[in-house]
Amino acid sequence: MAIKSKQQNRQSLSRGHRGRKARTALTEAEIAFCAYFVLTGTVKQASLQAGYSAWWGYELLKMRRIEPVLREFVMRKKEEAWSIARGQVAVTREFLDEQFMFRLINMKTHPKVGDMPVVKMLEVGYKRTGNIQEPRISNQASAGVVIAPGSTMKQAYKSKWLRDKEAELAAECEEESRNNRVLS
Repeated sequence: MAIKSKQQNRQSLSRGHRGRKARTALTEAEIAFCAYFVLTGTVKQASLQAGYSAWWGYELLKMRRIEPVLREFVMRKKEEAWSIARGQVAVTREFLDEQFMFRLINMKTHPKVGDMPVVKMLEVGYKRTGNIQEPRISNQASAGVVIAPGSTMKQAYKSKWLRDKEAELAAECEEESRNNRVLS
């Protein structure tokens, strides 16, 4: 029995001071230490920024209650890094040229969509690098119809060449009728 009591005493002492259970809640300074440690990667700098002495950070890292908070901060840092990296993909012209040549040499045309997805991918990449400029096209058109007084809608919508041809034929007919009058 004496052996068991000594072991129980050692276990209770390892859990905390004088047989009490170890504290599981973290203080604000300990949370700040975890955040600074994940950001900077140095124990001394993180412990000084959290308000501890330079050596106390090493003691904090030995505590079991710190480990889950550190894991959570590391996971958050990775998630933030990935979300930022997704928005800032660095594409170089050399990379695009290599991909273009690789696709030209090894590409098999898709039976349903053809080569369009690959072409679109390369187009977007070259636009991001600035090698392809967006065309700035602005079209402006205006149309107007001059309607003679007393004309009908059918006459208004006749094309110009048709109206010119009719006017030409009418002039020819008038000339022929004049010539016939003179002869008769």
